[in-house]
Amino acid sequence: MTDAVETIPATETDAVPVEEAESDPAPETEALALPALDEVEGLAAAPGPLEVAPAGDRVAYVLPDASGRATLWVSPTSGDAPDRVEVPFTLLPDDPAPPAGIATRGPQWSPDGSHLAVVGLHPGGDRTAIWLVPLARDNREAPRLLVDHPAVDFSPRWSPDGTRIAFVSRRDTRQTISLAPVAGGAALELTDGARPDREPVWAPDGSRIAFSRRSADRLDHAGICTFHLRTGEIRELTTKSDARRHSPDWANGRGLIAYVSGETGEETIVVVNPDNNATWTLTKESGWKADPRWSPKGNRIAYTRTEGFSTVACERGVHAAAATVLDPAESAAAAASPRWLSDDRLIYTYSSPNLAPRLVVQNRTAGAERGALPPAVPAPEPEVEEGVTRPRGQLDPQPVTFLAGNTELTGLLYRQIESSGPTPAVVYLGGGPVEPPRSGFQPQERALTAAGLAVLTPAIHGGRGFGAAIAAGLREAAGTEIESADIVDAAAALREFPDIDASRLAVAGYGYGGTLALLA
Repeated sequence: MTDAVETIPATETDAVPVEEAESDPAPETEALALPALDEVEGLAAAPGPLEVAPAGDRVAYVLPDASGRATLWVSPTSGDAPDRVEVPFTLLPDDPAPPAGIATRGPQWSPDGSHLAVVGLHPGGDRTAIWLVPLARDNREAPRLLVDHPAVDFSPRWSPDGTRIAFVSRRDTRQTISLAPVAGGAALELTDGARPDREPVWAPDGSRIAFSRRSADRLDHAGICTFHLRTGEIRELTTKSDARRHSPDWANGRGLIAYVSGETGEETIVVVNPDNNATWTLTKESGWKADPRWSPKGNRIAYTRTEGFSTVACERGVHAAAATVLDPAESAAAAASPRWLSDDRLIYTYSSPNLAPRLVVQNRTAGAERGALPPAVPAPEPEVEEGVTRPRGQLDPQPVTFLAGNTELTGLLYRQIESSGPTPAVVYLGGGPVEPPRSGFQPQERALTAAGLAVLTPAIHGGRGFGAAIAAGLREAAGTEIESADIVDAAAALREFPDIDASRLAVAGYGYGGTLALLA
């Protein structure tokens, strides 16, 4: 059985009427009052997930500064200068330790747009906490804790009326969905936490909270559940089979929840009616989908799709036959965090191997004019070749393949245009096999190449976007050292590439990739 069955919701008012879907054509392309991408400096680093204010006039995000410290920014979508929001605590991700491959959320706007709820270090320095940050410049209110108790709190979500915040709270071995009043008061645990719960999201009418709950049988699987605040009833909506499911998002004005399901191998977006559990697969095109977000009217969805080393931003109507790819899908480009500004306009982060990250705004049509917001922290101006955009003396990264045992894997190879004699080389590893592919602008690879090295960034077993067999390979070979073997095979293949100095070969990385480098 499968929960990704082509089924139309039984509740007629919860489905998008055919007449409405047909009367929602792509908008006329309007001229943007924003400069083009190549007329704006890029960001010095890739921002965290974007979150748009309820009025659609601002976008909030976290950006690392030159020292790597997280900073909080708000950019007007009109193109005015961004504002840094000073906070007296260390900012942390919305979910500090999410399951591998899950797109987390960014700073959470209050319904009236006056505050942000963010995750930061508790004043005691020993755990995460939820902070409420006022945005008005003339407001003397200081950032404050939502609740101060001996628990690890993260993933805050405002109620539609702005009076309460649902969040994830972990104490001892239990991880629950909890609720606290914004005005102050004790937190209330809504779930028992026997199996870890996370990713809360409110129904538009405030009556229920959807969340993901880890499977009882497999640590990497989860189901989508709802909690009814009046009755206390918990319903699991995805009971037909055990699979990896995550990233629920509740449609505005409609009783529909979108989520990501890995039941078919590649992760795709499924829609469920929480009143009768009727479900259907929304995205049937190839590639790994992530980060679904409903439009303000609740009749369209934006998301990302990864195939190979390219991640594109897409949008589609609930009953549309195909998706619209928003960005031009350049080789090894990376789009992230597509968010709706209105029913016709979106914002997302975009970068390519030769273009530092930008916050891009465009209409929801393929090939529409794209504008960019001013950078919060501009990237250093690269020295480029005349007439091209790539860094001086460097080739565009080239896809290459190599054998790991009997499996063909792929990678990106960075090289200089010219070199005198055989080139020393390095296999460079990112945050781990299940992290997104290292596409887009990668300053580490570019810096190593500028230093005179050839750089190979391999996609190894467990990586998403290279087919279900590759993604499942890490789990199926969990009792082996398949990641280390893949790296050794990548290094052996690199040694055989033309003009590589086989006697000067290194393996390097950061995070989990650094650990793998040491093991290899």
